[in-house]
Amino acid sequence: MICYNICYVGDKSMRRIKIQSETHKIHQGRELNEDVAQTHCHKRLLRIITLGLILRKIVAKKKIEQAEISFGRAKIQDGKGSRAEKTEAAHNLPRDVLLNGCSTYEYADDPECDFHPRIKTIIRLSLTVTVIVKKEANYIDSQWENNGLLPIMSDYLNKCVNIPLNSENEAELLTKIAKKFIEGCKETLNKTPR
Repeated sequence: MICYNICYVGDKSMRRIKIQSETHKIHQGRELNEDVAQTHCHKRLLRIITLGLILRKIVAKKKIEQAEISFGRAKIQDGKGSRAEKTEAAHNLPRDVLLNGCSTYEYADDPECDFHPRIKTIIRLSLTVTVIVKKEANYIDSQWENNGLLPIMSDYLNKCVNIPLNSENEAELLTKIAKKFIEGCKETLNKTPR
């Protein structure tokens, strides 16, 4: 069971969203012989789910009435692979996530958002953290992105930002769309050519 405690500076209430997930078994019978690849997929899903919740807060703090999620090329990377070891750095997020055309990390230091330093760190890490994997694993990862991950991710993030904060059934709706996102990820990854 993965639990997210959503608590932001200035909020008196804490939202607890429980998302039951089997992302560590996402490959279901399609062995990559790479524990790192499975861990990477798991981290990717967790970061995307977390980012969806953070984007909701950005939209509320900036009073954005029409939120549009799009993707750009990743501009920041915290690691690199080794040619000699045949490894590459794979981003935990497949693209730079843009909110109304601005990179999400630009909002981390926005005075209107007034994020707690821990939340700023989460925003920055979500966009830059990489894991070093064998080239073959990064290739599969790229194929997954081309095989349907991006539309599923876009759908999830757009639905997240359009659920009103503190609405009556907020936790249920967020849990439902997160589960649908995870199932879509499993389906597309399992159909991804190796």
